Amino acid sequence: RRGIATTLIGGFLRNHPSARTIELDIFDGNAAAKQLYSNLGFADQSAQVWLVRPLPVPSTAALIDDGAAATQSYEAYGFSEFSVVLEDAAFRFGRIGASVLRCFTPDSFANDALLGHVRASLPDLREALTIASEAAAVPADARVVARSVRMSASASRVAERVKHVEAQAQPLGSQRDGGGAT
Repeated sequence: RRGIATTLIGGFLRNHPSARTIELDIFDGNAAAKQLYSNLGFADQSAQVWLVRPLPVPSTAALIDDGAAATQSYEAYGFSEFSVVLEDAAFRFGRIGASVLRCFTPDSFANDALLGHVRASLPDLREALTIASEAAAVPADARVVARSVRMSASASRVAERVKHVEAQAQPLGSQRDGGGAT
């Protein structure tokens, strides 16, 4: 193993010294990641299902709050986040690639009327994705595409363990140049 995950977590903690808790998700069945994060002090918190469903037929377009910035982000990175304002309520969404709408709540994922308005505004979208608890109500046309486990840990505990791992990976007397394996 090259230690990339440990290096990234260590860098995050050094750049965010006020962090108290770290949470991450790993896909079910990724035993190597589960072991690594457990060794760093993470513990299972909950299980999620990743659900997709076809978007309903478009209806009238919804107002996309700050649509220009969302479009720029999508064009630059292939994903974006945006809010849709409908009937004086705002709903948070994301766009992943050309055709996937990321719903941040199971309620928006199940709301056909809302999804129809979003699809009218972004007609290239074809399916919705949400990450929900295993106990969440699931629309009849949704299917599970993955399962994941949310893990969390005290940032200070993880920082101690990362320092220990990094120290073990350093040859005696060597200096870190910001790179290298852990």
